[in-house]
Amino acid sequence: MDNALLSVKGLEVGFDTEQGLAKVLDKVNFEMMPGEIVGLVGESGCGKTTLARAILGVLPKNSARISSGTIDFDNNNLLKLSSKDLADNIRGKLITFIPQDPLTSFNPVFTIGSQMMDLMKWKSPDSVKGKYFTRYKKSRQVTDRKRIIDLLHTVQLPDPEGILRKYPHEVSGGQRQRLMIAMALLPEPRMIIADEPTTALDVTIQAQILKLLRGVAVERGVSVLFTTHDLGAAYEICDRITVMYAGQEVETAVSKDFFSQPRHPYTQKLLQSLPNNSQDLKGIPGQIPALINPPSGCRFHPRCDVATSECAKLRPEVTWPKKGHMLRCFNSNSASTKETNNVIR
Repeated sequence: MDNALLSVKGLEVGFDTEQGLAKVLDKVNFEMMPGEIVGLVGESGCGKTTLARAILGVLPKNSARISSGTIDFDNNNLLKLSSKDLADNIRGKLITFIPQDPLTSFNPVFTIGSQMMDLMKWKSPDSVKGKYFTRYKKSRQVTDRKRIIDLLHTVQLPDPEGILRKYPHEVSGGQRQRLMIAMALLPEPRMIIADEPTTALDVTIQAQILKLLRGVAVERGVSVLFTTHDLGAAYEICDRITVMYAGQEVETAVSKDFFSQPRHPYTQKLLQSLPNNSQDLKGIPGQIPALINPPSGCRFHPRCDVATSECAKLRPEVTWPKKGHMLRCFNSNSASTKETNNVIR
């Protein structure tokens, strides 16, 4: 895509283990446009979180190995930046993060207000680019505190002043997740990575959080990378969805086409496994492959109903069955004739 905010090309990431090198990402390509909300979906272990951590630059240095590829963000290759440049100017400022479990992400011994002010001390939009400072001026503290309170109103938290005086365990799970959304927005980022942010919430609160996240992202023009294994959540919030399987991206489509006309056999099986009143639950036969010695070619071929000998030898090249719909499948013609009735409503 032209003018992409984020462009990942040919990214290979492995992890050293006692059994050998686990090849977690296999030449992954991925793009996001400014202001776009993109879902990254797939079974547990498909590489969603590894891709998100590679973008943030927080992969474990003692075990992670990036062997090839680029991560271009706003025309900067993040893999070429020093750790200091990433920490000072990108991570926590231009790219922020909403974690899966907000309770463990807060420090339990400090108030919510002190932790949010500490964030603003280093990551406020008013901080000097590329420079830390030793004195947090009173004038900036007043401005930053007002910014925090205004944003807590935006994320629909009652009595912001009272919440800032509380400790993390004194507010509910839904309120903690709203606080995390607020903290991700405070530095006025260009992009937010939300790593399964509603997993720990009940369905009613989950729906509220998804609606809130989409609303504030659209209002502020922030791009959101939404990683999840919950297709219902992806349906509610995403403009476009990318499917990953065992470290390979296999299909990307706008949400409407993704749910109504899935073309990759794995995408079809994912949607067929959703609960449906008209049929029994359908699982996907077989097991996710071990990534230390993954299958050659398309990694889904051992579990695929339409796989051929070609699928086991080569990874399919990218094709575009229609505008905005990317596919990696040798059997795209047969796959494209199938539609799913499991559209989430």
